[in-house]
Amino acid sequence: IIAPLCVAVIGVSIALSPLEDRLGFAALPASYFVILLAMIALYLVLIECTKWWFYRADRQPQPHQRTDNERRDHRVRRRAARFARHTSPSRLNKTRPGYKRPKV
Repeated sequence: IIAPLCVAVIGVSIALSPLEDRLGFAALPASYFVILLAMIALYLVLIECTKWWFYRADRQPQPHQRTDNERRDHRVRRRAARFARHTSPSRLNKTRPGYKRPKV
């Protein structure tokens, strides 16, 4: 908020200073300053609204984008899953023909 106002004040002070004749400036009409203040005010309001919209708290988090390694690992696990044996722990305890339990 302070920076744009400082720039405007510096610009107006140069235009109204004794240097205006040396720099070739002409006196500005009062309507110019009214329009300038309105534009600065509108600029500040738009910036504050944009910051509020960008940093709002209820913003939904973006879904996680997988990296190349994560995509590759997922694809390998998905393809290998059909060759893996998916048995429940209760089925492992039952004896199958030719199966010998390891000695503990």
